[in-house]
Formats: sequence, structure tokens, C-alpha cells
Amino acid sequence: MNDLTFTQWFSKVAETLELHHDINHPSNRDYDYVAAFYSGVPIPNPGDELPSKYKGELHENRFIPYDEEGGEYYDSKTERSVGVQEVIIQDIKKENDLDNFLDTHAE
Repeated sequence: MNDLTFTQWFSKVAETLELHHDINHPSNRDYDYVAAFYSGVPIPNPGDELPSKYKGELHENRFIPYDEEGGEYYDSKTERSVGVQEVIIQDIKKENDLDNFLDTHAE
């Protein structure tokens, strides 16, 4: 990997993980690919994911409930416990992000 540029690395990651080839495509917001590249993360195997610490702020599997009540969550990006209020804030951000995307791409 040391000899690859970011563009080459991302191209291989996109091919392996079946991502959109354009790094700026909205579907590629799940991870911080630039940080992963500069941290030396190798190209994953098919079906694998990048390490959780590179998850984007709005990654759908960022928060994992500790119990069925959903009062406390594990934040897989920061590796800490968070309350339901942080999950709600992230859900609102996701909604706003989707609304903004749809508004800019409306016909």
C-alpha cells in the first residue's frame, strides 16, 4: 500500500467493497476514507469493513444498544458509552442531511 496514491487506494477499496467510484458521491459518506488512507489502513477483503473509528458521523451502525430498552448505547466510532439523546441528535442530523440532499437534487 505504501506505493499507492490516495486515488489508487480508494479505487481499489471502491472496487473491493462495491462502492461508488467517486469519493465525493453521497453514498460514500459512511467512512472517512482520507483519514483511513493516511493512517495506513490496508485495502479490506471483500465483505469486510474499514475499522469503526473511521465511521462517518452519520454511519447507520455507529450506535449499538447495550440493552433492549435502548437507554444506553455503545458509540463504535469513539468507543464510549452514550445516552439516547446523542443517538436522537444523530438521527435528526441524518434526516436533515437526507432532506438537504433531496432538495439539491429535486427536479
